[in-house]
Amino acid sequence: MTVIQNKKRKHEESSHHDDDGKMFDNADNIESVLFEEMTTVNSQLLSLANKMKLVDNIYFTKNTEMIDEFIGNINEFLKQLDMRRKKAFSEKLNSDILSYIYQFLDTNILKECCGLVSKLWRQSIGLKVKVRDIDIDKFVNCSLIENVTYLQLVDTTEEPETFKWLVNCRNLDNLKSLDLSEIELENVEYLMKCHMPNLTELNLAKRVSDEEVVIELLTSSFMTSVKKLDLSYSFYEFPIDIYESISESNYLSQITHLNLDNMEYLEFTGLDLLLKDKVNLEHLQIRKHCLVSYPNLFTNGNYMNLTYLDISSCQLSRNQEFIDLMFSPNLPNLTTLKGKALWAEEDGKEKDIVVEIPPNSQSSLTDLDIRYCRVGFYPSLFNHCPKLKKLSVYSLHDEESKKLHLNMMKSPNLTNLEYLKMDSWNEASEIIFTNPIYSNLKELHLVRPFRNGENLNVELVSNCNNLVNLTTLTVSVETQDLQEFQKNPTFSKLKRISNIVIPQKRL
Repeated sequence: MTVIQNKKRKHEESSHHDDDGKMFDNADNIESVLFEEMTTVNSQLLSLANKMKLVDNIYFTKNTEMIDEFIGNINEFLKQLDMRRKKAFSEKLNSDILSYIYQFLDTNILKECCGLVSKLWRQSIGLKVKVRDIDIDKFVNCSLIENVTYLQLVDTTEEPETFKWLVNCRNLDNLKSLDLSEIELENVEYLMKCHMPNLTELNLAKRVSDEEVVIELLTSSFMTSVKKLDLSYSFYEFPIDIYESISESNYLSQITHLNLDNMEYLEFTGLDLLLKDKVNLEHLQIRKHCLVSYPNLFTNGNYMNLTYLDISSCQLSRNQEFIDLMFSPNLPNLTTLKGKALWAEEDGKEKDIVVEIPPNSQSSLTDLDIRYCRVGFYPSLFNHCPKLKKLSVYSLHDEESKKLHLNMMKSPNLTNLEYLKMDSWNEASEIIFTNPIYSNLKELHLVRPFRNGENLNVELVSNCNNLVNLTTLTVSVETQDLQEFQKNPTFSKLKRISNIVIPQKRL
């Protein structure tokens, strides 16, 4: 048998050249050539396999060198193919599966952990850090300081020098939020000199006690770019002239988010001054204030841009004022109203005074919280809120309030609700689990079962066919009855269940 000696050939890496040595113009060209070549080689391999059956076995021992080269080239091809396949699968994993996994992880933890091992993450993802005064020197010299977008400072010594370190720092250009709620602001001389050109959020909660410090800081150029300001629990017993001085600050007129939560139910004589000329306000939180002296404060036309208002635990003069907020033409953009535990001076009367709502009026609210409110004042309220997507409502203890509550929950205008938090009691639960107007609900929280001592009737779960979009549920059922949610295909989208276990009463 004649043996054909082949010249030793070495496997060459892909170089995107054709037979003439010319570079391929684009990826589509090389891909089509590769496909044609692999198709040809595939046919040749099949032909080789058939021819191998026809030669004598001695052929494979006499041509070992050529055969080893042939096998080596095939192995190299398979190695490259395997590597490219794994890379392709990895990219698909990252885009399809990891993005799904990431939504269940804590964002802050994810950013911090990935930042430790990935240069790309460190360069592109902002960091949130909490720094004690004794570590401020390490923070200033940290290589990741340029990525810090949120900074919380904490005092642990009697004479901290935090701002003395920061005043010469020029690496905080990306800092957006500064939290000073755990620092004693006795002197702001160095703070006002700190270089934080893009600071938009400042938290001074519970830490403003010196009158001079308040005026000096809030009227300084340090506030130039600040849009969100938290002054909750900071001051409410200052002289009226202090509030007047603060209100004259040119920098505070640009504030869009303001928190003025009060520490106690005290009348805040300077509230109207602090809110003066805040025409850009979009988000306002003023819990635990006596608003009796300010009946038209928010409906006077000065807050046309307001979208979020939280007056929880505030005192009004009349319940009509709460309704006026919902339907005022001077609050055209208001979509969120929090009135938890809201009360009025007239609440002490023996019988609820029903608040009249104009028959054709429609509220633009999408989020309403009236927990612990006397719904007897507003029996037809939900009929005028067709855009509601989020509702939190608790009934009071008396039977009359519960009856009114049940009637309100049957309003056809609640059909757009996606989030509902309410009491856990059988009559109300029956409406939710049977009425088709709740078919768009995604989150349902049936809370406070301890007041009634009632678990959810498991038959409502078994027979439910309206809550087809529910994904999150808080409920009180017997542990063994949780499986009923799995049995009923209505709850196929349900991913999270929190079961409130009612403690057994002592004999």
